[in-house]
Amino acid sequence: MALRLIELLNLFPLLKDNISLNIEIGSGNYPREGYYHFDIRANLPDLDCQADIRDLPLKDNSIDEILAIQALEHVAYQETTKVLIEMRRVLRPGGMVKIYVPDLKLIARQILNNEIDFAILITWIYGGGQGFAEDFHKAGFTREYLSKLLCETGFNIETIVDGEGIYVEGTKVI
Repeated sequence: MALRLIELLNLFPLLKDNISLNIEIGSGNYPREGYYHFDIRANLPDLDCQADIRDLPLKDNSIDEILAIQALEHVAYQETTKVLIEMRRVLRPGGMVKIYVPDLKLIARQILNNEIDFAILITWIYGGGQGFAEDFHKAGFTREYLSKLLCETGFNIETIVDGEGIYVEGTKVI
């Protein structure tokens, strides 16, 4: 029987410099290659660990990179700071977080200019398929607000890109 990541974490120390460990939180049905996949739901394709991003079952300073694509907006607005602090806790010094979230300013502009289909608008604001409790959006972000949160929780902004959403890369301040 193959051991899942969480079982391996309990068997081997992961704090050696030569071990690279990257996790993707909220990987859902579309896990990305090169990452260990964490999601709050069980029985997903290639899931390595069922975990809530508010309380990651990982040692302090044990992860090189965290990828959170369309995940942070699914956590209650009041808990986003806690989630970023939790990400910082498990990242090694200099470790990187990569986050992608919907851009509320872009959505607002598209609404005002009648440039967005209503069904797409509802999806971007309130969440994807809404087929399970965690698939609803509970927080919203602008470029400025996400940058502020990251800086306040101990990250340096390395890259920030606007598109259909906001993509940001930040490194853990040592």
